[in-house]
Amino acid sequence: LWFIGNRSLTGVLGNTRQIALQQDRTVGAIVEVRHGISEQAVDLYTYLPSSTPRDRLRFRRARRDTLAALSRASQVINDRGELRQLSAVRVRAKSWMRWADGEMELRRSETSATLMASPAFRQGGPLIRAVWSASQDMFGELAADRRGAFSASTAIFSLGSWLLVAGMAICFVLITALGGVSLRLIKKEEAETAHARRAEEAARNQGELYRTLVDTSPDAIVMFDTQGTITMASAIAAVVFGYDTVLDMVGLHAMDMVAVRDRDRATEMTTRRLSLEEPIGRNVELRFIRRDGTEFDGEASSVARVDDAGRPVGITRVVRDVSERKELEQRFKYQATHDELTGLGNRAFMMARMDQAVKLFAASTTPAALLLLDIDRFKDVNDTLGHSVGDLVLRDVATRLERLAFSDTCARLGGDEFALFFTETTSKGAAVAAGRVLETLRKPYVIKGAIVNLG
Repeated sequence: LWFIGNRSLTGVLGNTRQIALQQDRTVGAIVEVRHGISEQAVDLYTYLPSSTPRDRLRFRRARRDTLAALSRASQVINDRGELRQLSAVRVRAKSWMRWADGEMELRRSETSATLMASPAFRQGGPLIRAVWSASQDMFGELAADRRGAFSASTAIFSLGSWLLVAGMAICFVLITALGGVSLRLIKKEEAETAHARRAEEAARNQGELYRTLVDTSPDAIVMFDTQGTITMASAIAAVVFGYDTVLDMVGLHAMDMVAVRDRDRATEMTTRRLSLEEPIGRNVELRFIRRDGTEFDGEASSVARVDDAGRPVGITRVVRDVSERKELEQRFKYQATHDELTGLGNRAFMMARMDQAVKLFAASTTPAALLLLDIDRFKDVNDTLGHSVGDLVLRDVATRLERLAFSDTCARLGGDEFALFFTETTSKGAAVAAGRVLETLRKPYVIKGAIVNLG
């Protein structure tokens, strides 16, 4: 609409301009005709009585100008109606000029007064008025045509203006709508870009967090594929397994780091994870092998890694070195069942062995024997030589009892009391053993250069 309105306005303005120029040329030509006739009339009325050659020359020049003006008017007019009106002007103008030529020849010697009084001469006035009337009619027709053209131009101009305004309004609406759509698209794109940037940043932060957790974890983290080949390990894993760098571990087989006796268990655990029957397992104690071949106790847990389709792609195993804990457990267990001073079993240890023996030989007829003994005059040793010497005496007694090596269990029950437990023996065998114990313990004890005799 804006384009049509713009073209319409341009066409209207151009057409109106062409009409105005054409009519201006027509009016100018008719004005020249009237001017030539006026010059002839002035020459005829004023200078004809003198009848000088100069006056005749002026008259002929005016006559020639009139004819030239008529010719030019014919050339500049293209409209049929205007040409018809111009023909009327031309007829009347030539009638005037024929009459004026005749009068000039007939009345060349008359005076001005006689000429003005002549009835024939007075006929020139109506002829001139006829020319003037015809030309004035033509001027009226031209003015009406111009008014019509301008009215049509005004209507078309109004329509073109309306189309132009409507086009501009529609363009404004379209631009506003497109601007709104573009703005929404831009905002949507910005939101999507911001969301993608946040997602990328979150993924990067998550990766950094995961890497930080892996590197700072006190446990060894080892990742391997479905074939058991190690693809990644934490820095602590290299330290735990005795490697210089993590790269030294990449490419090795994960089962080569498990002790031979526990490889079957580790393989079974890995199979369950990869089958997704048990994707996350509980902690399992295994023996692992360091690079130098030494073994250590470890507590392992593993989880299956899957891709976007849910297919297993590998295992992540977390290994915690529990060697110190196992040593402490063994130590506590030993301390709970053994005497700290002598290293022999304590009362709890003896009772447990006896319960075990009773259950084992409940249906057997083979007898068992228990020897209980204490140290005579041990209190005198503590009182005279001190408790430190008494402790050394107890250790020496324990050593002598262990050297006999014929009892199944030897224990210190407390203080200076000891017990020996024999299985699969007879009463005679138990008596012989008791005699050997007494013989061994009655030998003198040399403690810090002092000789101690015990009964």
